[in-house]
Amino acid sequence: MSKPPPPSGASRWWRPAAIAVVVLLLLAAGGYFLLSRNAAVQQDIPTYTVEKSDLVISITESGAVSSRDLTKVKSEVRGSTRIIWLIEEGKHVKAGDLLLELDASNFQDQLIDQQIKVQNAQANHTRSVETLEVTKNQAEAAVAQAELDYQFAQEDLVKYKEGEYPKELKEAETKITLAQEEMKQAEERLQGSQELYDQKFISESEYETDRLAKRRKELDFELRTAELDLLKTFTHKRELAKLQSDMEQNQMALERAKRKARADVVQAEADLLAKESELKRQQDKLNDLQQQIENCRVVAPVDGMVVYATTGGNRYRNAEPLQEGSEVRERQELVHLPQSQSMMVQLQIHESSLKKIKVGQPARLTFDALPGRKFTGRVGKIALLPNQTQWWNPDVTVYDAEVYIDGDADGLRTGMKAEVEILVDQYPGAIAVPVQAVQLVGDKSTVWVKHGDRFEPTPVKVGLDNNRMAHILEGLSPGEKVSLTPPLTASQVQDSAMAGDPAGDAVLENNANRYAHAGDWDTATVEQARKVNAGANETSQKQLSAEDRKIVELLTQARDAGMLDKMEMPDDVRSKVDALLAEVDANTVTRIDPDIKKLIRAAMRKMRNASGNGEPREPRERRNRSNGDGDKPGN
Repeated sequence: MSKPPPPSGASRWWRPAAIAVVVLLLLAAGGYFLLSRNAAVQQDIPTYTVEKSDLVISITESGAVSSRDLTKVKSEVRGSTRIIWLIEEGKHVKAGDLLLELDASNFQDQLIDQQIKVQNAQANHTRSVETLEVTKNQAEAAVAQAELDYQFAQEDLVKYKEGEYPKELKEAETKITLAQEEMKQAEERLQGSQELYDQKFISESEYETDRLAKRRKELDFELRTAELDLLKTFTHKRELAKLQSDMEQNQMALERAKRKARADVVQAEADLLAKESELKRQQDKLNDLQQQIENCRVVAPVDGMVVYATTGGNRYRNAEPLQEGSEVRERQELVHLPQSQSMMVQLQIHESSLKKIKVGQPARLTFDALPGRKFTGRVGKIALLPNQTQWWNPDVTVYDAEVYIDGDADGLRTGMKAEVEILVDQYPGAIAVPVQAVQLVGDKSTVWVKHGDRFEPTPVKVGLDNNRMAHILEGLSPGEKVSLTPPLTASQVQDSAMAGDPAGDAVLENNANRYAHAGDWDTATVEQARKVNAGANETSQKQLSAEDRKIVELLTQARDAGMLDKMEMPDDVRSKVDALLAEVDANTVTRIDPDIKKLIRAAMRKMRNASGNGEPREPRERRNRSNGDGDKPGN
């Protein structure tokens, strides 16, 4: 196959030149397009004509109606259980009427086992009572016998020393005297027999008989003398020592008997005390189970209308709706019982508006369910901490607030949706511009004012805003036109001015009234709002320390996640924690007692050690979000 011929010289210079021409044409077209686009952008800059008008600074939020005077009925059943019967919502009940019934089958099974344990404990207690009585009786008998033996030993010693020994001594001496006399008589008889024998008046055998009799009396005398010596030298000392030892031994035996008696009685009493404690413990368990079974029947403590705790604007709306079969936990709010027509609206204030809202500011309210009717009220409470249940939108920080409705709220029912406007202040004949026209350049508020066909940056002093219009205190005059789309970067602000075109002024000129907000609040209400604002500035509430705020946040998170009830703490500590959280809800807490903080930390530390985690576990929804599941549909 043959190769193609090489390109000619004309072809070699023409091809690069053609490419260069194409590139130049493309650059020219791009430049024309950019210039045209820039001119179009400059011609479309919207403006706003400054004028004096009545400016209302207010915050408008939506909320739900709730009763100010209501009783909250909570579950007092330990652990978790299910609802097996539930009263109809909206029904009026009297004190003592059944509101709902929880499943008590598990407690009833435990009750039977516990009754057996109580019976066994009672039998052991009765046995210990009888054993104690027997032990006391035996101890008394043993001590009495030991005391009698000791007494006898003492008497035996005295009897021997003062009775038996002198008698034995006397008898021995008497025997010696008699033996001595008999020996003398035998000697005299022997002497007579000797004379008779010598004269051959008696036989030799008779003589020998008298001689043996004399010898017998001599031996008897020696024996009696020896017995006396033995009595004095050995028998008396030995018997005295023996009786003295017997007395001492019986004295020690008495002491041992007393000690043993005390020990046996103490042991029997300790055993009885242990059996009493065990019986009391088992009885307390039985009483607790009976109380738990009784608590499964939740009755109305006061008269009122039944409102489920999960209805309306309740702060725990992340819980499932209350219904038969629902699982509820200990201390969970179940039913609210409003008792009067004193109503309020629960709403949430965005953090950007929080600095404007003060307790006591006036408000007006409208309700979708009551068209044409308007109500007045005042701000009653603003939460100290942000709402912790906004897991579905973690980037939005809001604070719970309550607006108390003035007068008789006839026609309002819990759960109704409300539109609430809270008055901060009202300025007649004020200069204001839309908030998007104000730009922060460095540390100065700036607007772009039109001069001819250009926009120049102008520093202004800005007051409050109502999220639509910003109050201009200094820097602008009526009739001036400001840009509604100031440049976004600081370099644009500092290096150049914007070019404009008169044609662009008409874009929003005819729609400027959409920013207007007529000053329709009466003078008395405006003065009331100003007094509240002034008083709030003069007597600002003391803020919690960072440490106290952290503890409160952890407690509220644990409560909202249902973990607070799982913390092991004594009843008095739990009461203090409940009181603290009530102060948090009422926005009246200013500090936490150090002793309570120690107890709370101890309870949290115990719970962390039990779970093996370093911090209180977050709510399930937050954990899902942190794992990347929070943005999935349905989470």
